[in-house]
Amino acid sequence: MKVTKRPRKEEGRDKAQDNKRAKEQGPQPAWTVIKRPQLHLRILPLLPARSARAREFYQRLEREVEYLSAEQSRVRVYGQWRDVPRKQAGYGDRGVK
Repeated sequence: MKVTKRPRKEEGRDKAQDNKRAKEQGPQPAWTVIKRPQLHLRILPLLPARSARAREFYQRLEREVEYLSAEQSRVRVYGQWRDVPRKQAGYGDRGVK
């Protein structure tokens, strides 16, 4: 097997191409890290929270999600049934129990 080395690219040209690509893509989102005892959470916001696109996604989600009825989303705590004070939805394959 013959191994050939590729010629090095000019350093200035690579950086210029990288800078051009970064400008075309726009600012990259930054990871937010939350650390607590027994918690290490990394969050990457893909859309600005108040952007038109984020609002579009949220509205579409609200139209398409089928929420559980109040009766289906109750929980039993210490022998008493309690209402869950938020909307609940379940996901999974149809017919699987």
